[in-house]
Amino acid sequence: MLSLSLVNPHLEPSVVDEFSQAQRACYEEFSAEAAVSEVAQEDLLSGRVVYFVARDETGAMVEGLRLHLSFPGTKLPVEHTLSQLSQLARLLESRRQHGVAEVCGLWAYSRYRGTKLSNALVRTAVAAAPLCETNLLIALSHHYVVNHWAPIGFTAEPRLGVHSYPDARYFSKVILLDPVRLATAEPEHKWRILGLRQALRMHCPIFWSPETEEHVPVQPSEHVPVSSSSEHIAGIAQAEHPA
Repeated sequence: MLSLSLVNPHLEPSVVDEFSQAQRACYEEFSAEAAVSEVAQEDLLSGRVVYFVARDETGAMVEGLRLHLSFPGTKLPVEHTLSQLSQLARLLESRRQHGVAEVCGLWAYSRYRGTKLSNALVRTAVAAAPLCETNLLIALSHHYVVNHWAPIGFTAEPRLGVHSYPDARYFSKVILLDPVRLATAEPEHKWRILGLRQALRMHCPIFWSPETEEHVPVQPSEHVPVSSSSEHIAGIAQAEHPA
């Protein structure tokens, strides 16, 4: 059984290096380490970055992704990567005041590639997004995995083109999702995301079974001693607008 959790690096700083080392090791297998970017200390301290990680029974991290929150006066990783794309800048500026976040840095150890764990982790991030005051999710996804994001509701924005990122072997697209309405999500995924959102609100731990490749529901009365995702979310909300 794997645990899926939201981690605020301001409260658990050790997650930053653990995540970074694992991500780099995975990307190096594909000679794609150019896509690894270190998170600025300012972003970590201000609460603008949230980590979502899967851990096995030993507590080892086996997969992860980051959620970068954007507010007026800040930029997302995709804005730095596609800095010459004026259409992207205009889109994000028009939506930033309503809450925008980027899903990025997804990685998985080889044992879990090809399973449904990545979908489960992305769904968990989508579920948490509105709890972090986010109304638009964005990601830069390459052609090998972009179709896996579609059932969850992410759709490519054709006006933003196709990009050779992180290098010429890849054809990456900007994909978008409204995590509140979930109008573009397939019914099964929408139902699961809404269930995960309720679990996060109720402080329920989230598990995923490698055998069934499904989320394992846990009722509030069945709680095990884990870090509260809601506490992490509260910590993020308090840090979103530093003095």
